[in-house]
Amino acid sequence: PKMKILFSATSDREHNIRKGFRFLSHQLTFDAFTPENIMAHDMVIPLTMEDLRILTQHAQLTKNNPIPIPTTEVIDICDDKYLFGKTLIEKGFSQLIPKIGDDLPYPYILKKKVSHSGDNCYIISNSEQEQKFEEILKNKDYFCQEIISGKNEYAAHIVFKNHKIISSINTTYIVSDD
Repeated sequence: PKMKILFSATSDREHNIRKGFRFLSHQLTFDAFTPENIMAHDMVIPLTMEDLRILTQHAQLTKNNPIPIPTTEVIDICDDKYLFGKTLIEKGFSQLIPKIGDDLPYPYILKKKVSHSGDNCYIISNSEQEQKFEEILKNKDYFCQEIISGKNEYAAHIVFKNHKIISSINTTYIVSDD
């Protein structure tokens, strides 16, 4: 059935989303996540962490949203690379997570805990680079992580509802060099 779908107001994604929906009869809106806008739509799809956090403040308005809205605790874990890695390690996935710490061999990556799209990430290959990034290395908003070399990066996106997987997709990103 035709649905009224509210997306985050992001100019960089609107064109591609509209293109993907071009053969469907749904009404798409890209606007602010206000209570009025949320109530006026059948489905709400956040495209930013900020909008996802707004939706947690309006849980009563999104309880029937076809796409479940996670709790603030889950959002915090997924938004913080360090906390995400530590949580997976605590849950028994240590063999699958790059090592985190201050005594890693070169090269390693210096990452901001909360950042997006590879921003605020630096490869540290030697002691000269450690000196160059000394202030950032001391900053509690950053952490160091082992580099896993290779041309393929894998991502899994999983949607749970009532503790069951209702949708998932796995993606491989292939880059031109290590």
